[in-house]
Amino acid sequence: MWFSVGYKAEPMKRINQLFKKGYIKDKKFKGGELIEIEPEMPTGSFNYFIERNSVYSTAKGKVC
Repeated sequence: MWFSVGYKAEPMKRINQLFKKGYIKDKKFKGGELIEIEPEMPTGSFNYFIERNSVYSTAKGKVC
């Protein structure tokens, strides 16, 4: 199966790097903190396309 997009956090990581280095100075933009959490259970090939509340709730519980 071909995935047309990579890891979704990569663009945000890059934007945060550009902020830290001073390349982005416009006040209407701001960086953010990215906290990566690995899901506890493996996901089947077709389930990557479906958001599951249980994954979100578990991740939120680990961070908050």
